[in-house]
Amino acid sequence: NASKSINDVVLVELLRAGENDHVEFKSSLRWDYKQNQMNKALENVILKTIAAFLNTKGGTLIIGVDDSGSVLGLEKDYETVSKKTSDGFILTLTKLINQHLGKRVHKFINLDIVKHEDKDICAVPVSKCDGPVFLGKNDTETFFIRASASSQRLSVSEVVGYIKSHWKS
Repeated sequence: NASKSINDVVLVELLRAGENDHVEFKSSLRWDYKQNQMNKALENVILKTIAAFLNTKGGTLIIGVDDSGSVLGLEKDYETVSKKTSDGFILTLTKLINQHLGKRVHKFINLDIVKHEDKDICAVPVSKCDGPVFLGKNDTETFFIRASASSQRLSVSEVVGYIKSHWKS
């Protein structure tokens, strides 16, 4: 049930097609290009997108590309992780997924570093999960779905109805 890996040919197609219900571009995991410094709050945006894809029909998150599809690369992100390489980046993202979405979701997610235009970017193909995925911990859990090419947060009553209709057992 795991997602397929992404190669450069597939990546070029995704970049050309642009953002939609199944594709989302994010500039970085934690490098804030506006403030020109690390901003860990950005990690939540990445996790929200992954959760929304897991809870809907799947999709592909591409990190290191801005909204218009321009390739920025992951080099700035590499500077913010302890092991300043693609391995360190993957390790950091894996740890965040474990902490905030749960280890069980890994079989529905791939983390691929793809070289494109001489820069590393991270392609995250995500399959629909076999059950609901909540972002967060304990009393601060939130539930996201993908709609209108964005990640939408649902209220508690909306979540109940959504889960009933989306995962018929």
